[in-house]
Amino acid sequence: MQLLFILQKKALRIITFSSYNEHSSPLFKDLNVVKLSDIITFQLAVFMYKFHNNLLPPVFDPYFNSVRMWHNYNTRLSSKMTYVIPKVRTNYGTFNIRFQGAKVWNDISDDFVCVISDPNHCIR
Repeated sequence: MQLLFILQKKALRIITFSSYNEHSSPLFKDLNVVKLSDIITFQLAVFMYKFHNNLLPPVFDPYFNSVRMWHNYNTRLSSKMTYVIPKVRTNYGTFNIRFQGAKVWNDISDDFVCVISDPNHCIR
């Protein structure tokens, strides 16, 4: 993925006739191009939204475990509708959808998760 991101930055520099060492963030903004990493994060967030609202096929049901299922009592994480991030032993495991999906969902703002999950139970 890092190699694809570097190629995306090189392509932007070529398109805009920029120097090889110019910062790429202003180029992304000027051309209204979304970074590859942002696209992947967005797609993971959409996948987790569908999982959270049971909009995915049943084959994905065992992919993620809610923190609420792990404890019989209230904890800070169980009240936030978060998922357990599985333990991984290798760098390869950190790129798994089970790890990345739970991490992306848990990093989303609490207010946003509350609004998209169940707006009637949000405390403001």
